Amino acid sequence: MVALQGQDVRATRLAVRARTDGLTADDVDAAVARGDVVRTWAMRGTLHLLAAGDLRWVLCVFGAYFRDRQRPRRMRLGLTDDACARGVEQLTSFLRAPMTRAEIVERVDLGLAGQAAPYFLAFAALEGVICRGPERGSEPTYVLVDDGVRGGQDSLLAERYLRGYGPATPADLAVWSGLPLTTARKAFDDVRDLVEPVDGGFDCGTGTTGRPIGSACSGTSTPSCLVTESERFHFRTRKPSRRVVGS
Repeated sequence: MVALQGQDVRATRLAVRARTDGLTADDVDAAVARGDVVRTWAMRGTLHLLAAGDLRWVLCVFGAYFRDRQRPRRMRLGLTDDACARGVEQLTSFLRAPMTRAEIVERVDLGLAGQAAPYFLAFAALEGVICRGPERGSEPTYVLVDDGVRGGQDSLLAERYLRGYGPATPADLAVWSGLPLTTARKAFDDVRDLVEPVDGGFDCGTGTTGRPIGSACSGTSTPSCLVTESERFHFRTRKPSRRVVGS
């Protein structure tokens, strides 16, 4: 799965429920509070919920790309590269417990008015410095990420994508992730020992696991589930004939 859309906390809880057996909204909140799962900016530069153990390699794939894509907007808001660097340095000096956006804005000496605040926080998250913490009532909080981010993980993204969503094409991966098509093609090339051509794209062979990677829907009968807002099915591909259309 890699990650679930996480912009709307309520929708994210429902997305977890649709994919699990017996979990409740309280269970999801408890997992966030423990740090087992986290929310951060990832695919398409939007908030996603993912396992804490996946945070660093996911940021390695998406962080610099979407940080740079957001740079023109930050510059228009007065957030120069130097200003962002100063803000991150200040942030790491005082963020020792979960803090809300308003609390952070009060402490960071950048004059973070209006949209400058969320863009600065997104910058810090895409740099691998912070991520979302537990909710405080209806307010999100932010916490430090304790370790650095490692490189060279595009191929892992392709493999994990095919595990959850195969058969698929590089174009599907590009639309779902928001990464350039050239990056998606290279990622598929990097897992060519696992990839097999199938009807509708590519899927993974048995590889080292001894089982097909993208076989979740291979002829088995499963209950129907409603999809939530901004579900990954809406981002499967640009081809309308292969989309799930919401109503």
